[in-house]
Amino acid sequence: KQTKTTTSTTTTSPVNVFVDGNGRTRHPIIPDQLTVPTRLLQDAYGRVYHLDQDFRSPEDEPTFLIPRQLQPGEIVPIRWRDTLQPIDGPNGESFVIGFPPQLLQEFQQYVQQAGMMQTAHQMLYRETPLKSGEQRVYTLDDGQK
Repeated sequence: KQTKTTTSTTTTSPVNVFVDGNGRTRHPIIPDQLTVPTRLLQDAYGRVYHLDQDFRSPEDEPTFLIPRQLQPGEIVPIRWRDTLQPIDGPNGESFVIGFPPQLLQEFQQYVQQAGMMQTAHQMLYRETPLKSGEQRVYTLDDGQK
């Protein structure tokens, strides 16, 4: 299955670019033409995203394609940057969700007060990884488990 992306250039005619199922970009050969392509991703719903403008830069997020901004209620799958495929497959459960500004502020405040980010940092960087079948329960700063 190919994900079609299109490219606009500084020339008068558009150039099509295709990304195959392995994430390799296939460019047509255009003799004697120098162009700077703009890479676009069209999702299954027909929405078009500019890969270089609509997502965080590789310097900010080297592994995943994370949108810079979403409208409230908009939801998009988290994708691998190198293959453009959803990180947990076509029927995955990993998404980025656009919150209304007030809800986003409330959510960020809750996460900070509950100590969720500190707990996640501790789990990822200070503890030994869980073994298969192993579980841990953490108590957050607000007393919730």
